[in-house]
Amino acid sequence: MVVLGNKHHLDAARDMADVVFEQELMRALILGVPALGEEGLIQIIRGMEGESKPYELLANPEMLPIIEAALDPSPEKISETVDPDLKAFYEKLYNRSELTDMLWLNTFRIVSSRMGRDGHLIVTVLYVPLDNIPQIEEIHEGFKELTLSSGVRGEFGFLTPIDHGAMGIFEWDMYLDHADSEEVRKMQKALERAVAMIEGFSKQDPRVLWIGDVLNKGFSRKEAYLYHGVNFRYE
Repeated sequence: MVVLGNKHHLDAARDMADVVFEQELMRALILGVPALGEEGLIQIIRGMEGESKPYELLANPEMLPIIEAALDPSPEKISETVDPDLKAFYEKLYNRSELTDMLWLNTFRIVSSRMGRDGHLIVTVLYVPLDNIPQIEEIHEGFKELTLSSGVRGEFGFLTPIDHGAMGIFEWDMYLDHADSEEVRKMQKALERAVAMIEGFSKQDPRVLWIGDVLNKGFSRKEAYLYHGVNFRYE
């Protein structure tokens, strides 16, 4: 979760949260990403874990000098990850303070690289119960087979827990060149098959719910939609 606000807002968030990644740490992580690997910062953190979790160590203000020494964050460091012909551009780009400013990045809605990383993005989002992991794996494999057999590019997006871990938001991403009529045709067919597949999973377990069934339903708390048609058993 990203918290943006004035000093009072941020102080309130710090009081409520067990762990907070401050702006200085985020800057170091962004610019020092090439040194995050097994032989870099991760190895150091693992050697210091003890009873503390890795993210707790990262968030500790006393760790910041060690993190910065291990990552050596700089525009030159992050440019190590790109092809030689792009290095000068990346160094110039990341010399701009905005590219590591969490307020600026979120103000202008800089989104994840997965959003459109392989063409125009078509997103399918489902609510899924997290007490049935085999079913989630089956849904994942269903989308994987569907995209392969339909000739459509696609891959798993994410699975995020909600409602205290009772449910999850599952996303599968598919890509196309929207200017290519053949790719558009294949995507249309793939989406038709996806709808039928989702309906099949919903019949097996009504907690599997397509986001279209709850999206734009007005201003209300929608938790009840997640459990429509479910018979609860109390012991």
